[in-house]
Amino acid sequence: MKLTLIIWNIPITYYTKMSVKVLFAAMWLGLLAASSCVAEDSKVVCYYGSWAVYRPGRGKFSVEDINPSLCTHVIYAFAGLDSTTSEIKVLDPWNDLPDNYGKNAYGRFTGLKSQNPNLKTMLAIGGWNEGSVKYSKMASSSTTRSIFIKSVIKLMQENGFDGFDLDWEYPSNRGGSPQDKKNFALLVKELRKEFNSHGFLLSAAVGVGSDKIDTAYDVPALAQNLDFINLMTYDLHGSWESTSGHHTALRPTPEEVGNQRKLNLEWAVNRWIQLGAPAEKLVLGLASYGRTFTLLSSSKAGLGAPTTGPGSRGPLTRESGFLGYNEICSSTEGWKKTVNPLVGAPYASKGNQWVGYDDLESIKMKSQWGKSLGLGGAMLWSIETDDFHGLCGQGKFPILHTINAIWREGKPVVVRPTTGKPVSSTTTTTYPAPITTTITPSTTTTTVTDGDTQDCMDNGYMRDQRNCGKFYQCYQISEGWSKAALYCPEGLVFNTEGLYCDWPENVPECSSSIPY
Repeated sequence: MKLTLIIWNIPITYYTKMSVKVLFAAMWLGLLAASSCVAEDSKVVCYYGSWAVYRPGRGKFSVEDINPSLCTHVIYAFAGLDSTTSEIKVLDPWNDLPDNYGKNAYGRFTGLKSQNPNLKTMLAIGGWNEGSVKYSKMASSSTTRSIFIKSVIKLMQENGFDGFDLDWEYPSNRGGSPQDKKNFALLVKELRKEFNSHGFLLSAAVGVGSDKIDTAYDVPALAQNLDFINLMTYDLHGSWESTSGHHTALRPTPEEVGNQRKLNLEWAVNRWIQLGAPAEKLVLGLASYGRTFTLLSSSKAGLGAPTTGPGSRGPLTRESGFLGYNEICSSTEGWKKTVNPLVGAPYASKGNQWVGYDDLESIKMKSQWGKSLGLGGAMLWSIETDDFHGLCGQGKFPILHTINAIWREGKPVVVRPTTGKPVSSTTTTTYPAPITTTITPSTTTTTVTDGDTQDCMDNGYMRDQRNCGKFYQCYQISEGWSKAALYCPEGLVFNTEGLYCDWPENVPECSSSIPY
């Protein structure tokens, strides 16, 4: 297999057997005071797409396939809304309920608490296919909101759910009303008031694009009344676009401009915090699937490559433009895999097929990054596309195990890679010169404590005044500023113009400094 690993804009090509583990060291990590919270308090929220019970062969996933020890909260997706009565409705009565010889998936799902008494079982309403118009209508008056809330409480009590998750995609969008932003906040407030007497949890899955955040969400009001907020930090790119893009990018690449620079985890998380959401109420969305494209030409297979539409369907999920991790890890041998540190996750191509996804290293890195910001936990969409059979040699539920290892055990660490400096440079850009070699990657692990007194002045990144190899991510919170200390790989310095780690000779003010 040919694998191209880009370390801080330094492409390195490996020629390796499949049995050799290729490690991608986490780059954009640092510790904040807020991350000192006890690991046991972090949430691991697992969405279960109940339609997976109808998938073929090894893709079929039933309630009994859920490992309740790997989640603090499990959320059953989805219930729907009756547009005529404004009541919640069961979308698949035969599968979800026990009536008329049904399979009683609701009851079996809430029954998972017998295996893990600490588990919280929740029911989600909505999803993309439910649309927005009928939710807009229901939320528009106190009368219909009251009808809805009473029906929700009744259904939850009948089936033993501990909480309710709102997945309205999206208020004020897709045919909704401009008043949805206000009405959604009222709906959440009224749900909270009624839920308090029953001890129910209340959460919401929310969009993270700038257009969605600004038009759909009264962030302070939602944060006040929700127990936690699930950030849908995925599907940021997809086959609805004309060029390839990674749907779970950590940061923007230099080629992205304008609003494209907002389609990443870093911008989304910071934006929600800036608008008033406490970091500890935000749950970082992670994906156990990839978004796929069909390339216009196999010779152009990087980020931003021209595409003609969605990629081919997978044998298990059977959805164009989409592959589960269980399909990716078992069927991409011989694909060219590339990891860009700004994106923070791999993409792979073979012929005219292209997929951007998360592997275990990128899940680990993003989890460490999210924990360093003091976030309340991680959410996985969704557990039935993890490798739950363990077919890829990583054990069963490898993504969920990786998430648990970071969020539920110990404190996050900074992993700093070591990489050799290129012998010569022929490029005229500000990037380090690419080199091609056969090497064995190595990493060192360091726990960072920030004793620097350098003050944040604005959201974003700043270089340490005394150490060019050290820099900080600053973001504003209600109490002032939070600052994460981060480090470049050994021998590199932080370039404040491009906001990446670079060779010292490309950063004049650091050309004579020793980064470490």
